[in-house]
Amino acid sequence: MYFHVQQLRAFPHAGKVPGTMHLRIVNLDPGVAVRHLRGFWKGTYHSNDIIDFLTDGIRITSADEQPIEVGGDPKGYSRSVEFTISDF
Repeated sequence: MYFHVQQLRAFPHAGKVPGTMHLRIVNLDPGVAVRHLRGFWKGTYHSNDIIDFLTDGIRITSADEQPIEVGGDPKGYSRSVEFTISDF
């Protein structure tokens, strides 16, 4: 028996350039996002409210402390979080 499992392509540019990650900034109304969930899943939904970057790292800062989670576990609060490409 054969089952086709479709990959999540919410980050359609991931893996295109070695040494980079796909950063996606989305500024959509939640209702719009839900209506286009299939397009998000397939990586085919495009909007002027979605900005894509390929980067090797980014630091996001906030004026106020924000809750931080790692793997779904709470890790306190911070004004800054940094994402980078892993060496392994």
